[in-house]
Amino acid sequence: MWYYNDGKAQHGPISGDLLVALIQSRQITPLTFVWREGMAEWAPAGHTELALQFNALPRTKSPKDIPRQPANPTVPIPSKNLGPRFGYKNGAGTGMLHIILATVFVVIMGFWVGLWAVPGLVVTLGWIIKNTDWDAP
Repeated sequence: MWYYNDGKAQHGPISGDLLVALIQSRQITPLTFVWREGMAEWAPAGHTELALQFNALPRTKSPKDIPRQPANPTVPIPSKNLGPRFGYKNGAGTGMLHIILATVFVVIMGFWVGLWAVPGLVVTLGWIIKNTDWDAP
């Protein structure tokens, strides 16, 4: 006759056949404490002669055997709705075109601003130097 403790209550005495049936239905696991006459103390079922019963159980799928869903599934964007841009199919290559055009614009604008700003700065500083009363306290 066997006794077992499922963590909530102690059960028994039960026959060995009933205990095997509980193991096969997975109500008793290798970690469930069991005891029978002749044992010094309670022990996990997997550390007793019942371990053979657990080894005979059909294996279930482990978590690593179950396919995982990706954390951030990507949704493909249909390319047929994008349409051509700037003469490129589906907008390919427009990023580089924009960078080149922006660079040319900045260079040309910088040249023209510099062309006007430097003489204006020289004239302004000349006026300040000429019209400042350097002898004033």
